[in-house]
Amino acid sequence: MITPVTITGSLSYPDGSKANGSFTFVLTLDGEPSGMVNGTEMIAPLTIIGTWNDGELMISPVGGGPYEPLMLLAVDDPGTTPTGLVYTVTEQLGSGLGLPPWPLTVSHTSPTLDISSQRPVP
Repeated sequence: MITPVTITGSLSYPDGSKANGSFTFVLTLDGEPSGMVNGTEMIAPLTIIGTWNDGELMISPVGGGPYEPLMLLAVDDPGTTPTGLVYTVTEQLGSGLGLPPWPLTVSHTSPTLDISSQRPVP
């Protein structure tokens, strides 16, 4: 079973105002897009776009609905192959706050992951 994990966190600009922009999460293995398999579950290579909405990371609404929490699939459930998967994170933020692409490991061991604690320090 591949575990869904809710991604939380907040981000502010250096002046203290809440960040706006987006994060793109691409499931990768050794820097290349990859899918994953666990038992009968097969996940094709995927790209997820999260939106920083007033400093909080959410999924952009589809069809104008309300923002929803961002969920990613764990990459380390027992039986998941290939091993070594990460999400490559690309930031699109204003005020020069974005970083170069960086790896994010989403583990099945917790139902939530605070991306603020995983984001590299600029």
